[in-house]
Amino acid sequence: MEYVCDRVAILRNGRVVVCGTMEAIRQRLGQREYEANFKCDEPPDYEQNNGNHVLRADDVREIADILDRISANKWVLVNLSVTESALKDIRVMMMTDS
Repeated sequence: MEYVCDRVAILRNGRVVVCGTMEAIRQRLGQREYEANFKCDEPPDYEQNNGNHVLRADDVREIADILDRISANKWVLVNLSVTESALKDIRVMMMTDS
């Protein structure tokens, strides 16, 4: 639906609880997760994935601090990704809210 529809409505008990574009709904109700994958000579105590160290944040200020830390320690940034809530995740979240 996210790729086909211009506007989306989510219903609860037969009533529209939110209606708008996916971008507007994501900004209002969704979440973002930032993930930085990096390499360093002396491994810090961070999660690892495919030989890279991983730091995650859900706030853009946190990821900025993480990138500063990577730069200050002269670690090598391999990848920086942003994952946004899918429509199904927002819907599930709204259905479980009281």
